[in-house]
Amino acid sequence: MNLSEQDKTDIIFIQQPHLYSRRIAGISTKNRIYTSHVDKSRAAIVINNRYIDAVLITQLSNPDCVLLEMEHNGSRFYAASMYFDRRN
Repeated sequence: MNLSEQDKTDIIFIQQPHLYSRRIAGISTKNRIYTSHVDKSRAAIVINNRYIDAVLITQLSNPDCVLLEMEHNGSRFYAASMYFDRRN
């Protein structure tokens, strides 16, 4: 993913990622990709900064939601990527 390297983006939130054989396609293998690993994921978080530690919270993650607990420079925070279907 050249865009993240050009813009120096550390964390990328993705809705409806392109999947190939149940894996996200088009993302460099040097990035860390977090999905729920259950069925067909419609939400993902990509971390491009090797200094950010992240743990997937599996109890609250599902194919439509990915929740991470992250730590960077002594600060701990949470990040969530969620897919919301717009059906009326």
